[in-house]
Amino acid sequence: MRKYFSQEERDAYNAQKREEANQQIVDLAKTWQDNPEDVAEFIRFQSRFHHYSARNKLLIYKQNPYASFVASMADFNEMGYWVRRGQHGMSISVYMPVTTFRTKPSAPWRSIRTASAQEKEMIKAGMLETHEEPHFGTGSVYDISQTTCPLSDYPKLLGLGYDSAQHAAIYKEIKRYCENIGIQVKEQDVDSVTLRGFYDPRTRHITINDKLGDTQKLSTLIHEMSHDLIGHSPDSQKSSAQREFESDALSMMLEQQYGIPTTDVRKSHLADCYAAYCKELQNTQKPIEIDKLFEPVNDTFNRHVRNLEQYLQAAEILQKPQELLIYSVRTIEQDKAVITEGFDSLDAAVGHIRQMAENSDAALKANATIESWRILSDQTQFEISAAGKAIANYEYSQSTGLHIANSAQESGLERTPASHENDFQMLDRLHSDAEMSSNSEVQTAASNPSVTATEMIEEDYEEDFEIELS
Repeated sequence: MRKYFSQEERDAYNAQKREEANQQIVDLAKTWQDNPEDVAEFIRFQSRFHHYSARNKLLIYKQNPYASFVASMADFNEMGYWVRRGQHGMSISVYMPVTTFRTKPSAPWRSIRTASAQEKEMIKAGMLETHEEPHFGTGSVYDISQTTCPLSDYPKLLGLGYDSAQHAAIYKEIKRYCENIGIQVKEQDVDSVTLRGFYDPRTRHITINDKLGDTQKLSTLIHEMSHDLIGHSPDSQKSSAQREFESDALSMMLEQQYGIPTTDVRKSHLADCYAAYCKELQNTQKPIEIDKLFEPVNDTFNRHVRNLEQYLQAAEILQKPQELLIYSVRTIEQDKAVITEGFDSLDAAVGHIRQMAENSDAALKANATIESWRILSDQTQFEISAAGKAIANYEYSQSTGLHIANSAQESGLERTPASHENDFQMLDRLHSDAEMSSNSEVQTAASNPSVTATEMIEEDYEEDFEIELS
């Protein structure tokens, strides 16, 4: 395998990668035009990645919408984790400035790569004039699930956040932040139980309904201040659809930051605003460049969330370990268990497995339907980081599943063997319990602390599991 490539080959490769990235963003724009309700998922997704540009967030989302913690191989190595063999990185744009130099004012600029040893020494000593030209190349990042990071380390990387008990204190500090940057906030009776608040761009005043609860007050303040933070002044040239889309997107990212769930009404409103904004652009014959649409939102979020975090830290309102559900999914390739992945939801696990199948060989693709992979989540590990930390494993096989179901039924819990009937049939077709057990590299429940029926309730196999800690 070649290790060295000419500059022309490198340039051609980077140009190809840039074209592929552009096409990915174009494809995403087309998808969202047909399904604008999916935009809300990206808004929540991008709030996790503060250090990436809007374009790179779109590229990461397109390649793996289930990514939860992304870094370069070098960054993961610095943390003490290694990217596993065979994992494919996600391509993103990387700023790679090109340094040029010249030996005298009348000489042409030359790439520093062409400098002689003597010229390089002179450049290092500051004896020759240099110039940095902006240039973007292609780099790769990986999700934490592609690394050797153990599940026990996930909470410290992913499990911090704010909970509803902190919303009153957070509201107070964000209100103080608003007032310090010239936004006046007041609470008053607005003679309505449905009107939560409003923003006056002429006076930069926000009014909050004084009858709202703590979380509602915080949500309303975030939404109304988003109009101001993103620059929606009375003389703004932005259309109503653009203003609503930007403020909705920004407020949704901030709400995600402070532990406020996004309601279906908010998602629907965002979808309507996005569709209206795209229609406006189409009517003006302007191309829909979604990375440009999200740039002001992304930049505003990154700028203010850092300032807001400083206010909260000064007030000793600190992020707490949150309950973190991690599914450890064992997949089967060519009749043997080969990999264990960590995910924060079953949907994320299934989505990642389906992507892995798309990138694998024909033998794996043949068995990689969404249905067959879903039920291969036979080893589910719950890792909960809270005031008290509990770890519970159980093997989701035919016999164990029935055993847990019967115990739960005897305890009066709504869990029956019938709910897993289809799963067991699929397991029987794909792999026997004996083969699953002999090939597994994952600890089973037998070697871990037992979980009683009262500690485990499954609301629905398609949804998240919960463990009730006594």
